[in-house]
Amino acid sequence: MATARAAPTKRTLGRLTGPARIDRRTKNLTARLRAGDIAVIDHADLDALAARSLADARVAAVVNAQPYITGRYPNRGPAVLLAERIPLYSLPDPALLLQVGEGQRLTIDEGDFLYVEDAPLCALTRWSERTVSEATIAARSNLGGELARFARNTLQYLDSD
Repeated sequence: MATARAAPTKRTLGRLTGPARIDRRTKNLTARLRAGDIAVIDHADLDALAARSLADARVAAVVNAQPYITGRYPNRGPAVLLAERIPLYSLPDPALLLQVGEGQRLTIDEGDFLYVEDAPLCALTRWSERTVSEATIAARSNLGGELARFARNTLQYLDSD
């Protein structure tokens, strides 16, 4: 009889440790994820479908090289992950994504600092329920402008035919 393999992530004294799984395309990443992995993504305005895929994989945390909510429009992805108690972090600079390799051991300490194979890399920004709520409210206020811009672009495209 086979025994279930324990998740590789460890939570001890405010530290979260697990293997990095990285892809610039979230939908490609989800096929490789295992429970306890730390997903490292490059996905601005994370949508609910992508977030649900990450949550279903039971990742330990998500580190994003882009803002989860840019403010262009409201999106539900971050709220989906937080509802599943998956911590969300943003890198301070998207170029730092290149400093993390597939499968490397990542550690996020209680001060939200990221270590790669025990070497310090950077401070992370943690997204809380409050942060997500405030960013969503701000994005809703921009929705009218985004819809108007979309309509103008669509009309220009139709006129150019």
